Amino acid sequence: MEETELNFLGDEESWTKSSFLTDLFEHLNKLNSSMQGRDENILTSLDKIMAFIEKLNLWKTKINQEENLCSIKNDRTLQLKFKKITLNKFLTYVSKEYPEISIKALTILLPFSTSYLCEQGFSELTNIKNKKREKREKLNSVEKEMRVCLSTIRPRIKNICNAHQAHISH
Repeated sequence: MEETELNFLGDEESWTKSSFLTDLFEHLNKLNSSMQGRDENILTSLDKIMAFIEKLNLWKTKINQEENLCSIKNDRTLQLKFKKITLNKFLTYVSKEYPEISIKALTILLPFSTSYLCEQGFSELTNIKNKKREKREKLNSVEKEMRVCLSTIRPRIKNICNAHQAHISH
């Protein structure tokens, strides 16, 4: 073999493609072998082919997701954006172009934020109960107070006041 024929072996992209094709041909060989034999018929072979087509579609989706992650990782503009804004804002920004990656990240990160909110909620509930006890107020329902304590949304007092009509005295 000439040296030019072996040059592709030093290229990482060529290695990746060769590995992918090797895996794909291995699966095709297994499919082919499974469709041979005395008990095999057109219906069982069709079932195996249909299952293989579904697997190919799944693999294609997985590969696209990995490619998207590589694109995000190596995009200098996105790297700069990530350093300037919060993670939540970054995931929202990226979700327009890479929705699968954004959804995956949120499913991984969401449980941590909700456990934090639970801990914060417990702490706030304790504070509310203590304040009510000090003032000797009834402790009927604290749901509305909890909602206000845990909310990250700032109330727009002017809008709230404008939306309500003042009581007219008689």
